[in-house]
Amino acid sequence: MAHSYQDLFYHFVWTPKYRTDLITKQIKSILLPFLRNKALSFG
Repeated sequence: MAHSYQDLFYHFVWTPKYRTDLITKQIKSILLPFLRNKALSFG
């Protein structure tokens, strides 16, 4: 009897209708490398 294997990955993003930019360039220059390293540590 054959077994099938399937993975489903969902990614949802919620944002307010009239969002404003809250991340400044200064914060972004720190935040992006941090998030990248965190994502790489998860594999």
